[in-house]
Amino acid sequence: MGKIIEFTGEKENQTYWNQFYKTVKIDGESTFCSFVKTYINNEYIVVDIGCGSGRDTKAFAMNGIEVFGIDQSEEAIETNTLLSESEELINFIKVDVSNFAELNSFFEGIKEKRSNKKLLIYSRFFVHSIEESTQKNLMKVLESSLLGGDYVALEFRTKEDEELHKIFDNHYRRYIDSEKFVEEITNEYTFMEIYYYKGRGLSVFKDEDPYLARIIFEKK
Repeated sequence: MGKIIEFTGEKENQTYWNQFYKTVKIDGESTFCSFVKTYINNEYIVVDIGCGSGRDTKAFAMNGIEVFGIDQSEEAIETNTLLSESEELINFIKVDVSNFAELNSFFEGIKEKRSNKKLLIYSRFFVHSIEESTQKNLMKVLESSLLGGDYVALEFRTKEDEELHKIFDNHYRRYIDSEKFVEEITNEYTFMEIYYYKGRGLSVFKDEDPYLARIIFEKK
């Protein structure tokens, strides 16, 4: 489904991200977050998977949306928790998505909290940073945890991005065939595609203009 640039493995990548979040601060919501917010309101709970610096997690909360930011980086979770202690709508939790039991346990807790609300699973620049086995693990949990009408919103690097300029280019990435990705998700799981676009100009950062896919799935 995607070509791998293996500077390190997924697990070793955790060291990279812990150091990254100690030294690199990016504020303000992403363009993907702004786009996704047009699909939801405060009748949703958002789960931000691979929340990183928490920039988008915080942006959802500022719109009155309850949001859970999860990441396996201890540095990211500790920093985000400290900076958002006064925010009632934000919850940051360390979760290893590659650990089925841990991820499933987290979503069992979400089921108890959701009441009559719908869920939106949000993940920006995360899918291309994990191994395909972890992706399958994630989809299995989402398949069993989400209800009809819930959303999954993803933005990730595609195979067309492989040779393009990168500012941060020293960590694990997969470059994903987005058409095959959509085909797999809609054929193997009970999700339907409601939005799909790929191209450049979606998330320009300094002199980097990555080739990305934006996809929203709805649970049947």
